[in-house]
Amino acid sequence: EARGEAFAQKHGIPLRFSSWEAFLGSGEIDAVYLASPNCMHYPQAMAALNRSKHVLCEKPLALNAAQAQAMIGRAHEAGITLLEAIRPVHDPFLQVVAEALPRIGRVRRATFEFCQYSSRYDRFKAGERPNVFEASLGNGAVMDLAVYCMHCAVALFGMPVSLHAGATRLSNDTEAAGTMLLDYGDQQTTISYSKVTDSVFPSLIQGEDGTLVFDTLNQPSYIRFYHHDKHMEELPFSPIANNMTHELNAFYRMVRFGEPTQAYDEQSIRVMTLLDLARKQIGVDFGECELLD
Repeated sequence: EARGEAFAQKHGIPLRFSSWEAFLGSGEIDAVYLASPNCMHYPQAMAALNRSKHVLCEKPLALNAAQAQAMIGRAHEAGITLLEAIRPVHDPFLQVVAEALPRIGRVRRATFEFCQYSSRYDRFKAGERPNVFEASLGNGAVMDLAVYCMHCAVALFGMPVSLHAGATRLSNDTEAAGTMLLDYGDQQTTISYSKVTDSVFPSLIQGEDGTLVFDTLNQPSYIRFYHHDKHMEELPFSPIANNMTHELNAFYRMVRFGEPTQAYDEQSIRVMTLLDLARKQIGVDFGECELLD
């Protein structure tokens, strides 16, 4: 409560709450941004939706596809907005990549990388139990990092024919890193993700006529087209300092002007369906957290 009071004073926020019920009961609150642990997304989003609050929910939208379906269904019933906050989907970079795909010819191989050494991993190695390495909270690297890669793959290529997943675990059984192979028949897409290592490699999409290369999926800074003759072309893309602005603007337009959410709803459910399959293969089970009311 003291921290909330200090934050409110610093930023000139007139309202502050120390109770979730009081917060949702306030007539001054129109919309809620959920950045809580993954295991809380479903119950908190449903509580907010049941109070007619619009919800911008951090990725992953829920712990499984069933929860996501229930959340989206409730939002539609109530006529209010629910949107998954997943940065690359709302960043213009993904549209630039999609429009450039015909130029590289038939896509044969893609690799999406998100390997980022967690700032809290040293604390874990020292014997602490920070939230991001606490499996009971519904996180793990597959939910926190692979979700970025999966969203990009589904947005660009749709649903694969099959998925094969493997993972590395820590001493407390939290899944810390992994690899997935998405088989599209005539194209293979690899997803590599990790909370305990860094990658120096960018993501890439290889076509028969050229290759697209781009960097960090949560905050991309460039898109490059490599022609067969090794000539490199910088594609038009203007990154901004904080690309969370894009998802917030999309959410605002949906709430204020009624822009449709259907395409984003379908995308979220497809991604959760694939993450369900991946977790089943690597043995990640969140137990009672995954149950619906």
